[in-house]
Amino acid sequence: MSKTLQEEIRDQAHRGWLKFLEDVRARRKRLLCSQSGAWFRGQTKAYTLLPSLFRNPYFTHHRSIAKRNWEEFKALQARFEARLQEFSSQRAVQGEEVRIAKGNLRSIKSTSGKAELETCQQRVREISERKSAFEIQGNEKLKDAQKTTNKEIQKQLQLLLKDGGRQHSREREAFHQYRVLSNPTTRSSWEMLAEMRHYGVPTRFLDWSHSFDVAIFFAVENVQAEFERQNCADIFSFIDCLLRRQGFPKENVSPESFFARLRADWNEFFHARVGHQAEFVVSEDTGLPILWVLNPYHACAIEKWYHKHLHEGGVTSLGYELERAASVSDFLGDRNTFIYELTHAGHLDYYRCFLSDADVDKNHEWHCYFPVPIYSPWSNLRLASQQSTFTVHGGAPVPIEEVYGRKVVDFVQMSAEAAIFAIEHLSFQGVDSFTIYRDPDRLGRRITQLFTKKRRFDVDSVVNPTVQQPPGHGIERGESVEI
Repeated sequence: MSKTLQEEIRDQAHRGWLKFLEDVRARRKRLLCSQSGAWFRGQTKAYTLLPSLFRNPYFTHHRSIAKRNWEEFKALQARFEARLQEFSSQRAVQGEEVRIAKGNLRSIKSTSGKAELETCQQRVREISERKSAFEIQGNEKLKDAQKTTNKEIQKQLQLLLKDGGRQHSREREAFHQYRVLSNPTTRSSWEMLAEMRHYGVPTRFLDWSHSFDVAIFFAVENVQAEFERQNCADIFSFIDCLLRRQGFPKENVSPESFFARLRADWNEFFHARVGHQAEFVVSEDTGLPILWVLNPYHACAIEKWYHKHLHEGGVTSLGYELERAASVSDFLGDRNTFIYELTHAGHLDYYRCFLSDADVDKNHEWHCYFPVPIYSPWSNLRLASQQSTFTVHGGAPVPIEEVYGRKVVDFVQMSAEAAIFAIEHLSFQGVDSFTIYRDPDRLGRRITQLFTKKRRFDVDSVVNPTVQQPPGHGIERGESVEI
């Protein structure tokens, strides 16, 4: 029995979904969080991992200053890394000279006279002495350069810390307004900030989830919204609606042309927002949804690594150290890494660190140079249903992927096929806008839609009430899909 067009489209979408899952597995494996520990973030567009507070237009001036300071910080690290690489190369060359000289010495012991043997031994001694002198002198120069670079880097990090942690009058006013008007039941300012983020207030939080399904919902939120707006019961009735909106001539209908049209007019079909500034869009953007994957333990460990080595005067080039290591885990070793839970850290209270006057709370200072993953109590149903976690950007207002690199955080691009099949996956998992947001409005909408959902057999009846279609009706090849 031949398949209907909807079934062929659904099968192609399913293949795209399976490929997407394989890509996610591979990305988790590369980030060393394939079994557990990964955090997910779904986005309708491929924009950078920067909180809404720092993307706001009124922060443009501070963002430009922070960008200059970040570039100078990276340049300092690059210069020191270049010196490390040069020293390592020269040491390798001299080590090779010693190896060759010793090899020559062994080869002439049995074939040459005493004078030639002594000459060769003297040559080996001279090369070895020169290598030892170079290493002693080079190590001293490196220590001096490291000391100087550490001071300069610490100065730049303090500037970045100031850039991200400076008082913003609007941030403080937003916190005061929310606290006064929301009848809060939270225990700490961090919990209040988490609630603010989940109700759309610009904050220095970036929200993540333990749940893959929650992240997928946010990645295809525009598609899900159209699915619910059309009152579709399943993926087949949804494909029917999209086919009618496309208005293909009947001879051109195929799964390939269907998805090609979706990719070309994605924003039009799903009312996607296109207002993100170019500076916030990653270079690989295709206009389709993406899924970010983060290893939070590695991010915490690297942030702590900076504190340890800068304060102890150690190596300051993270890039050099990571390049020498086979993976981030090899670089970190057996360090006991944990994720912050800040609601019980009184000295790191959000209000005291970022919003109060410095002369009043000068002993409460934020000490993390870079974005750090944190836990926050699930103090309401929305936080709990989304299995929420966060990264807090108290220091450098720089995207996470620029700070930690793609060995700690990376994204997987969704295809149009995977995004369409995600609707069936979410429906099977029982995930919709109500289970994500848990508010009365969406509950009422969900119950209302139960009485008006379009089944696969009655889509044509909704469009044209005079047409009575039997159960199982679908658009066969060659039929017109125009209204």
